[in-house]
Amino acid sequence: IHQRVPLFIGSVEEVEKLEKFLA
Repeated sequence: IHQRVPLFIGSVEEVEKLEKFLA
């Protein structure tokens, strides 16, 4: 979990792409 926190913050654009892909 600790490793995912910085990755999540540094991959905001990727997260948005995943949300659109899963939407």
